[in-house]
Amino acid sequence: MYRVIRIALSITFCWFLSGFIAGAQESSPSPPNPGRSPLPTPSPLPAPIPLPEIAVQTRATVESLSIIQNSLSTDQITATVEERLPRLTNEIALRTAEFTKLLAGKLPLEFLHYMGAVTQTINDELSTWNRDLTEHSKTLDDQIAHLEKLSNIWKSTLQLPQLSKAAPEIPKRVQNLINEIGRTQQAVESVRERDLALQGRILEATAQLQITASAVEQAQASAVSQEFIRSR
Repeated sequence: MYRVIRIALSITFCWFLSGFIAGAQESSPSPPNPGRSPLPTPSPLPAPIPLPEIAVQTRATVESLSIIQNSLSTDQITATVEERLPRLTNEIALRTAEFTKLLAGKLPLEFLHYMGAVTQTINDELSTWNRDLTEHSKTLDDQIAHLEKLSNIWKSTLQLPQLSKAAPEIPKRVQNLINEIGRTQQAVESVRERDLALQGRILEATAQLQITASAVEQAQASAVSQEFIRSR
C-alpha cells in the first residue's frame, strides 16, 4: 500500500510541475475546404518557457526526471513477476498433467477439495500479479504522457529567437535536458513493454489453469451428487 501511495504522489507531483512549467496552446479549427478531405491538423508545440524562467524550470524538470528515474529503480514489480512467473507456469503445467491423470479415476471428495484449493491458490497469485502490473502500467502511462509534454515544452523553448542571442551554455543546457527526457522516456517505455508482455503470459497461464480448475469443479459436483444419492 505504501508503494502504491508513493508512486501516486510522485506522478501527481510530476503533473503539477508540468502544468506549472507551461500551458498548451489551443489550436483553432481550420475552415472546411469544399471538395477535399480535411487534412489532420498537426498539434502545435506548447508555449515556450520565457528566457528569464529557464533556470528555475530546468531545476523543476530535473527534479521531475529524478522522481521518475527513482521510481524505475526502486519499484520491483516487473522484475519480480519476470523472475517468478516461469516457476509458476511450470507448476501449472505439472499440476495440469498430474490432475488430469488423477481425475480419470474415482477420487474421494476430500481430495477433490484439496485439488480445488491448489488451483485456487495458483489462480490468486496470478490475479495478484495481473492487478499489480495493471496498476504499474497506469503509472507508467502517466509518466510517458508527462515526459512527452515536457519534451515538447523544451523543444518549443529551444526555438525561442532570444535563445540564439543568449550565452551558448543556455541552449546547450536545454538540448541536454531534451536528451535526458528522451532517455528517461525510452526507459519507461521499455518497462511498459515488459509489463504488457508479462500480462499476456499471465493471461495464457490463467486460461490453462482454468481448464484444470473447471475439470476439478465438475468432479467435485459429481462426487457431491453421488454422496447425496447414497445418503438417501
